[in-house]
Amino acid sequence: MVCRRDTVAAERTRNTRWAANANPSFAIAVIKPADPEDRSAGFHSSATRIFVENDTIGRVVALASAIHEERIANAPAWLQTDKYDIQGVPDTPGEPNLDQYQTMLQKLLAIASISFGGKILQVSRELPPPRDVFVAR
Repeated sequence: MVCRRDTVAAERTRNTRWAANANPSFAIAVIKPADPEDRSAGFHSSATRIFVENDTIGRVVALASAIHEERIANAPAWLQTDKYDIQGVPDTPGEPNLDQYQTMLQKLLAIASISFGGKILQVSRELPPPRDVFVAR
């Protein structure tokens, strides 16, 4: 049985943002190939977990680095095609802001790069060439 006091404390934790100067990490994280039958995808967080669901490592690198995927240079083809699930538990209860979420992903990618061939992913310094955009009418 859950008493009201426990429910209120859980609700406070769920809605608590970390301090702006917090430097979060994952206490534990798992990266595994995504189920090819899974149609759900995206980045999610709660008070106790962070999820990247059915997405490419290229998109995770882009989010973590605040860049467009086209700016990732010298990456193997699988980086943009193979999909993974990432589940992690932050080392602090509460919810991260975007910068903190990106910091956590950067730290995880630095550690995981050993598993992904030991190469540090580089971000190109030049923007891709402009593209023509046509609006359908």
